Amino acid sequence: IYAWIKKWTGPRFLWFRNNASTCISQIIDTILIDIVYLWGGLGMEMAHVWPIMLFSFSYKIFFSVANTPIFYLMIYLAKYD
Repeated sequence: IYAWIKKWTGPRFLWFRNNASTCISQIIDTILIDIVYLWGGLGMEMAHVWPIMLFSFSYKIFFSVANTPIFYLMIYLAKYD
């Protein structure tokens, strides 16, 4: 996903590539894993699974966005080290 977005945006919008690719992959991961584990494995009702999925996706995205400055710092250090 990251590479596809990079083809589309070129060398610009590093923050967008990083966060968009993470959001897309995390939503797929959250839906699949939570449904398989919570609904299929534990037998929870979907009415209880959806709020858990929303919360887990939300904190994953929060930390992804919060790590963007660190991502830029690592790129800077790799280039100029």
